[in-house]
Amino acid sequence: MRHLRDTLDACVLILWIFAGGALRADTGDPGALWGIVHDQCLPHLQQQRNPAPCESVTLQDGEVNGFAILKDLRGAAQFLLIPTVHISGIESAQLLLLSGGLVIMLK
Repeated sequence: MRHLRDTLDACVLILWIFAGGALRADTGDPGALWGIVHDQCLPHLQQQRNPAPCESVTLQDGEVNGFAILKDLRGAAQFLLIPTVHISGIESAQLLLLSGGLVIMLK
C-alpha cells in the first residue's frame, strides 16, 4: 500500500511540474491557478460539497498534501493538477519534503 501511495505521489509531482512549467509561459500571474483552487474550489467543496470550478479536489491527507483537478479552458481534453497548498516553485524545500526525495531522483 505504501508503494502505491509513493507511486501516486510521484505521478502527481511529475504532472504538477510539467503542467506548472507549461502554464508559466502563458500566464501573467503565476499564482492564478492556485488562487482559483484556494479561493473558489476549496470553499465550494467545504460549503456545498461541490468543488466547482474544479472537476475534483482531493484532501485525503489534508490541505497540505491535497490537490485539485481543473479543466484547462484552452484545451478540449486537458486537465491541470494543482496542489492545494501554495508552493513557491519546483525548487521549494516544501516540495522536496512532500515528494519524499523524488525530486532528487529526477535531477
